[in-house]
Amino acid sequence: MEPAAPQNSQARCLAALREVPARNPFSGEGRAINEHHRRIPLVAGPRLRDIRDALTLRAPLTVRWKGLTSPAAPRLRFAYALGKCSGWRSDRVVAHIAVHREGKTVWSRDVALVRPPRAKPGTTHAPWLDVEVPLELSEGAAFDLELRLSAPPRSDPVVSLAEVQLVGRPRLTTPLHDRNVLLIIVDALRSDLVGPARRKDLPQLAPNIDAFMARGTSFARAYSVSNQTRHSTLAMFTSQTPTMGRFFTRGWITRGPLADRWYASKPPLITLDLASAGWATSTIGHNRFLFGHHAWGMDHGFDRIWNNGHRTSRDTPQLVDQAIAYLERHRDERFFLYFNLVTPHLPHRPPQRYLDETQALLGGRSTGLPGDMTLGYLGEIRYLDAEFGRFVRAFDRLGLGRDTLVAFTADHGELFKRAHACRSSKMRNVCRKNHGVTLYNEEIHVPLSFIGDSIEPGRVVAEPFSQMDLAPTLLELTGLPENVAHAGTSWAGVLTGQGARASARPVYAESRQVVALIDGHDKLMVHNRWSRIFTPARTGMKRPPSLKRRDKEAGERVKPRWGQYELFDLNTDPEETLNLAPKGESTAKVKAMLETLSSVRLGFAERMSRFPPDALRTPRGTGAGAVPPTRARPPAPAFNVLLLRAGGASRRATGKVSVANGATILCGHIRGKATCKQLDQAVEVTLEATTDPAGLAFETRPWDAALTFSLTLDDKPFEVSRLRLGPFGISMGGEPAEAPLELLRRAQARYPPRLSRTGEVGLFFWRSLEPVEAPVKSGQTVPTATLSAPKQVPLGPEAIDAPSTEAMDKGMRKALKELGYTR
Repeated sequence: MEPAAPQNSQARCLAALREVPARNPFSGEGRAINEHHRRIPLVAGPRLRDIRDALTLRAPLTVRWKGLTSPAAPRLRFAYALGKCSGWRSDRVVAHIAVHREGKTVWSRDVALVRPPRAKPGTTHAPWLDVEVPLELSEGAAFDLELRLSAPPRSDPVVSLAEVQLVGRPRLTTPLHDRNVLLIIVDALRSDLVGPARRKDLPQLAPNIDAFMARGTSFARAYSVSNQTRHSTLAMFTSQTPTMGRFFTRGWITRGPLADRWYASKPPLITLDLASAGWATSTIGHNRFLFGHHAWGMDHGFDRIWNNGHRTSRDTPQLVDQAIAYLERHRDERFFLYFNLVTPHLPHRPPQRYLDETQALLGGRSTGLPGDMTLGYLGEIRYLDAEFGRFVRAFDRLGLGRDTLVAFTADHGELFKRAHACRSSKMRNVCRKNHGVTLYNEEIHVPLSFIGDSIEPGRVVAEPFSQMDLAPTLLELTGLPENVAHAGTSWAGVLTGQGARASARPVYAESRQVVALIDGHDKLMVHNRWSRIFTPARTGMKRPPSLKRRDKEAGERVKPRWGQYELFDLNTDPEETLNLAPKGESTAKVKAMLETLSSVRLGFAERMSRFPPDALRTPRGTGAGAVPPTRARPPAPAFNVLLLRAGGASRRATGKVSVANGATILCGHIRGKATCKQLDQAVEVTLEATTDPAGLAFETRPWDAALTFSLTLDDKPFEVSRLRLGPFGISMGGEPAEAPLELLRRAQARYPPRLSRTGEVGLFFWRSLEPVEAPVKSGQTVPTATLSAPKQVPLGPEAIDAPSTEAMDKGMRKALKELGYTR
C-alpha cells in the first residue's frame, strides 16, 4: 500500500471519540503508514465501544494497492468515520475508486462519504459507516486499486478508513481448510455444569450448550493456563505461559513498560497468524483487557473490537444480537470471530425469570446446593443457555456449520467450595464465589469442545488438554503452518482421527501467586513465599486463618507449619480438600513432582526458543551473510555472549574459553568492567560486576565447534554445569566442561536473558541460533542470519516469587467493584 504524501494523524477530530486512540503495535506497513495506524475507539451508545483498526488521514489523499488478483465477484469493502477540525464547514468527502490495468484506468466510481446524523443521548447507533462497492473484474484478473479522497477547498476534513477488504474470495483447493474460525469463550463457566463432565447431582441447566458441544469432540479434562481473564486469554492466543510469554503481572495496570516490552517481543498471537493468511479478525464481547488504549488492556491483534460495558444482566442479549448481525454480514467471507459471553461472571444476578426457573429445577431449593454453589450462579447458567440457544439457531439458519470451525470453552471457572475459601486483604475481597486467586480445579477445569466437518461428533477425549494447545490446534485445522514460538502442541490429528491418540502429559497452570502441575492423578501447587492464600484445604483448619493486621501489611513469608506446597491425590480426593504435602510420607512425592515441574518448564522454554527456518534464509546476493555463487562458502560462525550479574555484591569471574584444533575464536565487544585477551585458539576473560553487569562477546567458527570453559568465580573454581544457558537461564545440569553440540543448542537464543525480580545472579551464556543451510539457484548454500538486537525475555515462572508492590487506591477498588471483580 502506498500513501501519497500523508499528513499528520488527527484522530482527535473524529466524532463520537471519547477515548484516546492507541497506536497499532503490530503495524508492519512502514513508517509512513505507521504514523497514521491507530486503534480508534468510537462511542456506539452508553457503555458501548466500536474499536477498529484504522488509518486516520486528512483529505485530499490517495492510497494505492498494487499487484492484486481478483477473486470471483470482487467487492471493495471498507468502513469510515469523518471528523471535523477547525475551519471545516463541509459535511461531504468524495471517495474516488479506480481500477487500473497495465497503467490504464479500466473502471471507476465515486462514493460520497457523509457524517451520520447526531445520535440522540442514550441510544445505540453505528459510529462507523460501511461501504461496499462491486468491482467490474473477471476472476483471476491482475489489477491495481486506487482510493482517492477529495473534499472542498480549505475544508480540512479528517477521514478514518477501517477494515479495507477485497471481498469475494475464491475457495481453496483443500475445502477442509477453507473455513471460518469461531472461538466462543464464556467467562467463568465451570466444567461440571455443561458438557461431558457435567455433575449428576444437579439437573441439566444448559441443554442448548450441551447439545452444541455434543456436535463435536469434547474434552472431559480441559484446563485453563490461568485463573483470570487477561492471563488465560493471552495464554490461549499465544500458546505461552504468562511468565514466559512476558504478559505476567500481579496488578491491573499494564500500560507502559509491561505492554511495550510485550509488543516488542513480537508475541505469537493466533490473531495475527490468521490475519496474515487472509482471515478478517474480530471480537464481540465484554473484555477491557483487549484494549491497547485502556490502562488495563493489552492489544490482542484484532481488526475490530465490539465491546459492551453493561452488567451481564443486560449485555448478554446485546452481545448475541451483535454476534448474529456479524455472522449475517460476513457469512460469505473467511473470518475469525472471538465471541466472548460474560454471563455467568460476577455479580451473579440474572433476570428473575431465570432464578425462578432454576429454583424450580432444583426442587424449590435455593440453599445447600451441591458443591456449595449459589442459586445466583446457577441461574446465570440458565440465562446464558437461553441466549446461547438463540445464537445457535441463527448460526444454523445461516448455514455456517458446514464451513466453520468452532471451539467452545471458558477462560476459567468459579470457586465455591468452603474448603477453598480465603481472604485477599490486598483486594479487600474473599476468594469464595469469585476467581483469580487459587488454582484449585474449581477455577481451572473448563469445558472444551471442537466442532467442524472433519471432527467426530459425540466423542469424548479423556486425556488432559491444556488451553496452551488451543492455538496450535486451530492453526493446523485451518491448514496454516505452526508458529514455532508456541509452547503448546496441536491435537488436530486426534480430533480428525488422522493422528495417534495423544499420550497423557502433565498440565501446567499459573496465577499471580501460585503455580500448579497436574500429572496423572497427582496435583501439586507451589505458592509464592509471600502468599496470603490460606484456605482450609491448605492449612487443615476448618476456616481460613485470621491474619493479624501486621501480617497483612508486612507481607511476611508463609508460616512454616502451613508450608509452600499443596499436594492432592485426585483419585481419592477429587474435591481437593486434603493437603498431603505436610505429611512426612509425601516428601518424596513432592520432590518428584517438583522435578517434573522443572522439566515441563524446560520443555516450554525449548519449544519457545525455536526459530522458523524460512525466517533465517538469506537470498543470494542480498544481506550481510550472502555469498556470491563463484566463491566457496565459509563455515558459519557463532556469536557468543558471557555475562556476569552480581545483584549488588562484588563478584569477579576469570578464565579461558578454548576451541579445538581447526576452529577459531575471536574477541568481540565488551560491556561494563570486562576484558578479553586474544590467545591462540582461546580467549582469556575477566568480568567484574557489582550493581551493573559485566559481559563480553566472542565469535567462534564453525558454529558447532566444541567449547571448553576453564573459569573461576571469586577465585574459586567454577563448574561449567553452573552456567545459565539460553533465554531462560537453563543450567547445564552437571555436563562435562567440553560442551557437546546438544548443550550448545540449549544455549541458543534470539535475545539475551532477562533476570526476574527475584534478583537472581550468576554467570550467563547464550549464543546465536544454529545455522540453517538454504539452497540457492546456483547450487551453493548461504549461512543464516546471526543474533538479533537485544530484546529481553523473562526467565519463567520463578517470577511469581517476587513480592507484590502495586498499591490499590480507592479509585481502583471502586472500578473493580463496578465491574463485579470485588464485592
